[in-house]
Amino acid sequence: MILFAGKLNPKGSLIELPNDLKEIVSSWRETKSISIQTSGSTGEPKTIVLPKNVVQWSAHQSKKALKLTDDEKILLCIPFSKIGGRMLLVRSMIFKWDLQIQEASANPLLDIPSNHSFTFVSLVPYQLTTIFADKESTEKLKRFKTILIGGAGLSRVLENELQSFLKSCKTNVFHSYGMTETASHVALRNVRTMKPNTFRLLDGVKVKLSKSGCMRFDFVEVDWVVKTKDVGRIDDRMIEFLSRKDEVVNSGGVKLHIHDIRLAIDKILEENGLLIRFFLWKQSDDALGEKLVLVGLSGNQNSEAEEVVRQSLPKYDVPKKFYWTDYFDRKESGKIDRQKTLDRLIEVGR
Repeated sequence: MILFAGKLNPKGSLIELPNDLKEIVSSWRETKSISIQTSGSTGEPKTIVLPKNVVQWSAHQSKKALKLTDDEKILLCIPFSKIGGRMLLVRSMIFKWDLQIQEASANPLLDIPSNHSFTFVSLVPYQLTTIFADKESTEKLKRFKTILIGGAGLSRVLENELQSFLKSCKTNVFHSYGMTETASHVALRNVRTMKPNTFRLLDGVKVKLSKSGCMRFDFVEVDWVVKTKDVGRIDDRMIEFLSRKDEVVNSGGVKLHIHDIRLAIDKILEENGLLIRFFLWKQSDDALGEKLVLVGLSGNQNSEAEEVVRQSLPKYDVPKKFYWTDYFDRKESGKIDRQKTLDRLIEVGR
């Protein structure tokens, strides 16, 4: 469903806009700031205000880093209630881009023509997975000049699909690292040329590590500092995302790092020719306090995958429980809601 098509003039009439979009445009017109709720990925959700200078600085740095022009034609098909969609909306107003806003859906390319003239689109990994499952949508995706992927990490399966896609087109694909507090992305990865989980900082951003190894970003030009719970590695202007500080399972006194084990399982499955979409999370346990669990999508490779993971991982890294489901519950942003999915499966199993 198309919500708007054209150029958003922040000084023009708002009558034709849907109410929620009207409120956002009106707020930007009046304050040139963004008031938005954080996703809750790194703590309790809270409402923050991104000031005018930070928002405008971010918009210009993003345009520069993504090599965008003044003549882009934008497809906005992620929720504009979240920071990624909100910033794309604001960039379109600042640079007077042609813009089509669609209601967010699993596959936003189904309803656009095969000969479309869009040049830029932002997608979450879930949307990209759904698009790749449809041949016609994949062909439509090749017509975009630039694709920005954000909101979550890329699984090994999706990474492989992306690399195959890039071999068949000239499209520029970027994966973003950032959060609400950084006004969308603070660093970008060129998927064609850079290895997974590594990102190049936007110009004008400095990064330091805290004593606990978590990254702190300093937007020196606009006097804005963001402290994170993301553990990373720094190499000059490059950062490598390692894990979230709170993504540790304390299982009987043994601390298990979800990110590291996830990478190990990805490698094991790939080496054995198994394509499994899964996530790792923690579950309360009477004896251990917490236990590591694996939740994957149901398929004919589940038994083989479970067996090879049990045989190949070190004893303490093996998930204590394997759950299989037909679908993952998702948040409005498109991210997998790990806790909700796990709670549903635990309840079904009782």
